[in-house]
Amino acid sequence: MGITSTAMAATLALTGVAAISAFNPEGPPPGHTGGFGEPTCVICHQGSDLNAFGGHVTIKGLPNEYVQGERYLLTVLLEAEETDLAGFQLAVRYGTGGEEGLSAGEIHPIDDRVSVSIGTKGVQYAYQTRQGSSMSAPDSTSWSMQWIAPSTGNSVVFHVAANSGNGDNSPLSDLVYTADLSVDAGPSPLGWRMLLFSALPLLLLMALWVSRSSAGRRVPS
Repeated sequence: MGITSTAMAATLALTGVAAISAFNPEGPPPGHTGGFGEPTCVICHQGSDLNAFGGHVTIKGLPNEYVQGERYLLTVLLEAEETDLAGFQLAVRYGTGGEEGLSAGEIHPIDDRVSVSIGTKGVQYAYQTRQGSSMSAPDSTSWSMQWIAPSTGNSVVFHVAANSGNGDNSPLSDLVYTADLSVDAGPSPLGWRMLLFSALPLLLLMALWVSRSSAGRRVPS
């Protein structure tokens, strides 16, 4: 009887350690956005299907087309009922071209709710800090950051995974939501300037022709 009780106690203790270690209030390990073959938070936070009914995650502030080198204020918004603690992870990578899968642009935190780490291949991952795991509103929370668009003109893809935790310090019965959003590159500002500069001689010739034509039509007084 004593051996059985000891074995059960040991099993419960190990289960408790695993549950606590699976809960990451200071941010998940890199590479759990669900993009480019990565897993999501579901591998630790179990009990419900991915993107279960009752919530969703999205990214606010994305342009229809990004301007190279431009700064954008982005906000990850998680809306899920009965959430006590929450977390997220986001990565921005090239979606096409020779740099596909590599980090695109730069992510910078703007407050103590967000931090950034570097994963494999130099990919940046934004995630919540311990301060950022608290809810900012009933049934919803958000995290904001600045994204500096890359200097090359390939399309980029945002992958984000967010965890709606029930606050029991275990990975059970938490809800995980994901989203992926693509943004194409807009015309390069430098390209427009080069086009205008190359067209300048033609514009000057046209102006000179118009001026001479006007002078030739003048009637002597």
